[in-house]
Amino acid sequence: MTRHIIIIHGKSARVLEGMSISFGGVLSSPVMEAGICLLVFLLGLLTSYTDITRKKIRNEHLLLFFLLVIAVRALQPEQFRLFAAGALLNASVAAVIASLLYMSRMWCGGDAKLFILYSLLMKPTGQEGSLLASPVVLFITTFFAAFIVFIPFEICQACRQDRFRQASGEGRYWDNLKLAFLGFSSFNWMIFPILYKMALFRYPVVVYVFTSLVFPAFNTWVLRGLKRRFVDWKLLMLLLILGGFVLHIMFIPREQLLAVLGRSLRSIVILSTLFYFFKSAMDQANASRERVPFAPILMAGYFLSYTDMLKTASSWMLLISR
Repeated sequence: MTRHIIIIHGKSARVLEGMSISFGGVLSSPVMEAGICLLVFLLGLLTSYTDITRKKIRNEHLLLFFLLVIAVRALQPEQFRLFAAGALLNASVAAVIASLLYMSRMWCGGDAKLFILYSLLMKPTGQEGSLLASPVVLFITTFFAAFIVFIPFEICQACRQDRFRQASGEGRYWDNLKLAFLGFSSFNWMIFPILYKMALFRYPVVVYVFTSLVFPAFNTWVLRGLKRRFVDWKLLMLLLILGGFVLHIMFIPREQLLAVLGRSLRSIVILSTLFYFFKSAMDQANASRERVPFAPILMAGYFLSYTDMLKTASSWMLLISR
C-alpha cells in the first residue's frame, strides 16, 4: 500500500497534494519534465566540454544519460509506453538523418550518436505538423544555428588571416563557385516546384537545410556518375534547367506561374550564395584539420527547437526573397 506524506500545515499539504509525490509512487509531470530538462542540460555541458577540450564524445557518457532518462521515465509507468513509442519513432528518423550526415562526412560518429540521443529525449515541439518529426526540427534548428554562429566566424577568420584561398587553393575556389552557382542552383531550380507542391516552399530555412543536405549526395552519386559515363557537365546543367522549367509548368497553377518563377530565381540566388560560403568555410575547417565541435551546437539546437527561431528566420527569408 502506498504511504503518502501527511503534513498538518494546510499550505504544505496542498503543495504536496498538487505535486502528487509519494513514496514508491509516481513523480508528477512538471517535476519529471524539470528533471529531464536538467539531465539534458548536464548532458550538453559534459559532451560540450569533452568535445571542445578532447575532440571526443565518449560512448559511456551517452549510455549513462540514456539509462538515467529511462530510469526517470520509468517513475511514471502510465506514460512510459507512450514515451517508448515516441522515442522509437524519433530514433528511427534520427538514425536516417545521422547516417546521411556521417556518410557525407559532415560530422563524426560521436556527433551522430549524440544527435540520436537528443532525438530520443525530445518532446513534441509544436512544429511537427510542418516538419514531420521532432528530429527533423532538431536537425534544421541545429544546422541553421550553426550557420548563423559558426560559419560567418570561420569566414571572417579565414579572410582576415588571408587563408581563404590558401586553404582551398585557386582551383578549389573556382570549383566552389561553379558548384554553388551552377550545380546547387540547378538542383534547387529542379526541386523547387516539388517543394512548392508539398507546401514546404513557405519555409525557406527548411528548404535551405534540406537542399544543402541532399545536394552533396545527389552531386556525388548522380551528377558525377552521369558526367563520367554519358554527358558533358554543361549539357547536364542544361538538362537540369530544362527539367526544372518543365516541373514548374507541371506543378504550379498557370495564374501563379510567373510569380513563383520570379520567387524561385530570387531564392536560388540567396541560397546558392549561402551554400558557397558554407562550402568554403567547411573546406577551411577541413584544411586546418580541426574537428568542428558539434556537441555545443547540438545542445543549443535542442533548446532552440522549442522557440520560434525557425518561424522567425523563415519570415525574414520570405521577406527577402520577395
